[in-house]
Amino acid sequence: MRFLICLLAMLYSPLYLGAQSRPPLLSWEQSDGRQQLQLLQQSYPQRVEEIQFRNGDWALKMGDRWFYWSNARLLPADERDDWEQYLSIRFYNYYRGPLRRRQLTEQQITTLRNRLLGQPASSLRRHNDFLDTLYDIRSQSEAQRRMVRLNFLGKPVRVHPFLQEPLERVEERIMRRAQSDPLVAQFVSGISELSGYFWRNIRGTAARSYHSYGVAIDLLFSSYQGKHVYWRWSLERGVEDWWDIALEDRWSPPSAIIDIFEAEGFIWGGKWLLFDTLHFEYRPEILRQAE
Repeated sequence: MRFLICLLAMLYSPLYLGAQSRPPLLSWEQSDGRQQLQLLQQSYPQRVEEIQFRNGDWALKMGDRWFYWSNARLLPADERDDWEQYLSIRFYNYYRGPLRRRQLTEQQITTLRNRLLGQPASSLRRHNDFLDTLYDIRSQSEAQRRMVRLNFLGKPVRVHPFLQEPLERVEERIMRRAQSDPLVAQFVSGISELSGYFWRNIRGTAARSYHSYGVAIDLLFSSYQGKHVYWRWSLERGVEDWWDIALEDRWSPPSAIIDIFEAEGFIWGGKWLLFDTLHFEYRPEILRQAE
């Protein structure tokens, strides 16, 4: 049951339903939100000033504005009652340690296929006000001004200022490990470029990508030895049961690289069911509740 909850959460379930229907709330969306807001306050103390139970719901304060849990939609006061119009902000389960192979039941596979392929996209969208305020970015022009340029593992990249110090620590730890670990050294030397800030929606959805806020980074290589790196690319190559691709057939960074990123607040997309093994995303609030 817990796996199915994670599965549905990561699929942005309303996006794949018709506009006339929506699935029932997931269990974590039905929570009172106190734990999730505490995780946000611990992860972004420079932005989240206070959490408080007010007007019948848990809320957090940034500047002079309050955002209400509203079944995980994190909405301003004047829109909190309209939560059904919006997608939730994801607080999915994540795990540390070695990559695990997912075993799906036939029912889960049918649900997955229907949600990704069999239903028209919904008109529902994520209310961006919370993330816009958290990252202090409300438009593409603001994002362009907000980003900082830095070199990471020898390659230039533009990211949100939140990532500057964590990436410096990641780089320091990786380079230290590379001195004694040939796999890590080979990984670093094989990086061809980095993709950080890029204003766009998540492909196939109406939700703004975390790349738009500059808090996600993709490590790109000239070759992946014919292995699978991204679920959608695999599907487009004719692999209909892409979720069942063996772990040894998926490209992956060395485990030491993943561990170092996770230690500094970055989740790795290779652990998602909709896997993206090139992708690291700064979500310290997710790591704080990880197994």
